[in-house]
Amino acid sequence: MNHPDEEMFDDLHQGVEALKEAASTQTIPLSQKAVESIQRLENAVPMVRSRFVALKKRIADQALRAAKKTNTAVREHPWLFTLSALGMGLLAGVAITSGENEEPSEG
Repeated sequence: MNHPDEEMFDDLHQGVEALKEAASTQTIPLSQKAVESIQRLENAVPMVRSRFVALKKRIADQALRAAKKTNTAVREHPWLFTLSALGMGLLAGVAITSGENEEPSEG
């Protein structure tokens, strides 16, 4: 099974090929400008694919670096993060229960 990203680019490529075929068989009469646009689109698909792959890799690398920094910080200061999480949970609980205790106003 192909990765969804690969399927997306395969579908895009197939769409461009279908446009080229329609233009070449004159099934759909196209202007010269439309034919040139199809050609530019066909040439752009590999470039877009490579930029997409590079961007995905860069985002994954940045996420990994952030996860490593977070892991290091938690290991160096475990009590700080434990107490912070406890405090946030306490605040969330207070906010939820105070919202339940409010009586609806009649208007």
